[in-house]
Amino acid sequence: MEGRSHRSSGRAADGVIHGGSAEYAAICRTPDATTSRRHANHIGGIADTDDEARTDDRGATRKRLLRLLFSERLERPVERRKRRPVLDVGCGRGRERGGFIVRLRDGTYAAHIIEHVALELQTMIGHDVGYGRTRGGDITGEYTLIFEHMHEAVGLRSAALALETVQQAFAGTLTNVDHAVAELKALASKPDVPLLHQHVLCGITGGSDRAATRDEIVRRGFGNDDLIIDVSPVFLLQAGLPYSRSTIAIVTDTKLTDVPERYQEEERAQRLMSCVADAVDPGGIVIVPAKEWEVQEKIRDAGCRVAIFATDSNVTRRDRKLARAVALVANGRIMIDWRGERSDHGPVRSDAPVTAQVAGALAAFTLNEVQPQQQPALSAVESAS
Repeated sequence: MEGRSHRSSGRAADGVIHGGSAEYAAICRTPDATTSRRHANHIGGIADTDDEARTDDRGATRKRLLRLLFSERLERPVERRKRRPVLDVGCGRGRERGGFIVRLRDGTYAAHIIEHVALELQTMIGHDVGYGRTRGGDITGEYTLIFEHMHEAVGLRSAALALETVQQAFAGTLTNVDHAVAELKALASKPDVPLLHQHVLCGITGGSDRAATRDEIVRRGFGNDDLIIDVSPVFLLQAGLPYSRSTIAIVTDTKLTDVPERYQEEERAQRLMSCVADAVDPGGIVIVPAKEWEVQEKIRDAGCRVAIFATDSNVTRRDRKLARAVALVANGRIMIDWRGERSDHGPVRSDAPVTAQVAGALAAFTLNEVQPQQQPALSAVESAS
């Protein structure tokens, strides 16, 4: 969302959210990975399984939540609020209008209710928010909650208040949410945390060879005045990109080892690594391994161009079809194909990983093209070394 912070929610451990603890997740253009990552873990001991929150004896809880939080907006969505009525909030079932109300009446799991309560508490103070996701984690009863916010302190606190509200609803002690609304309104009146504004030369992520790739780019004459950032997958997952924009980006590979097991799965790993494209300048270039076609497509969907590298000469026609440039190894030397021409960028050395050397050479070549006035061209010595 333009002009908004997308960092929100809080962590729940043993039924308690620590709203002051801030772990931020990947900021991406795709709606699957915006905002922040938090757990609603064993919510008051009532939501260890989906079925537990769907049983018929929870009907009173659903009615109580509907009456206190949503009924007024169902009946009078326009009269008292100039914002999106809850009926317009899509949820599941094809994201149809009013989907959450239908799911709440039919029965849904507690963590999902918390997501929508967190959004609703924010809309009750006039913040136009609506995006949210709830997903199960690696442990039964652990969930990842993602929801939109406009003000960081409000987003964090709304997570804690939403958990408390749902806990009280299940306990049968919820009477109103006036105190929660008043607290969020007070927080909203305070200055928000400013958005991160930092432009770096290159961001590098992947399961291996990140530092070596950075060293190779520096060896080829870049990084003296501009930052080259090594972003580990686990940091990207938990905290997002540590900068706002980059000239180019590099994905060394998608074989991740420092993230939870579920994010090591191929599809999730590819989605996580492709998030690095979201900070690249519009029309900018992301360097990706050959045959990582899903990552390449996601990067193109984010509005970036793709450059491909391989540690051998096996580059497929599919790779070449959409790549703006291709770096490969032929006869022990790093070669770059661009616009129908091939250039030699030196021999493969034994003092650094081949992946780092080839990706670094392609990054330097790309930066020479993107910033010809700002960065030195490769010298004949560098090209032949």
